[in-house]
Amino acid sequence: MPWMFLDWFVPVYLLVSVLVLAGFGACLYFLEPGLQDAHKWRVQNPLGDLKLLKLIYYYKHN
Repeated sequence: MPWMFLDWFVPVYLLVSVLVLAGFGACLYFLEPGLQDAHKWRVQNPLGDLKLLKLIYYYKHN
C-alpha cells in the first residue's frame, strides 16, 4: 500500500513547491527596488525598440 501514499503526496508536494517558489520570486521582485526599476526603461522609451528593430532589419537585408 505505499503507492497510496504517493498518489496524494507527489501532487501535493509539487503544488506546494511551485507555490513556495512563486511566492519567493514575488517577494524578491516587490522587495528589491532595483528589479522594478530595471523594467521602467522599456515603458518610458518604446520608440527606442522600434529604432533598434529597423537597424537590425537594415543590416540583415543589406
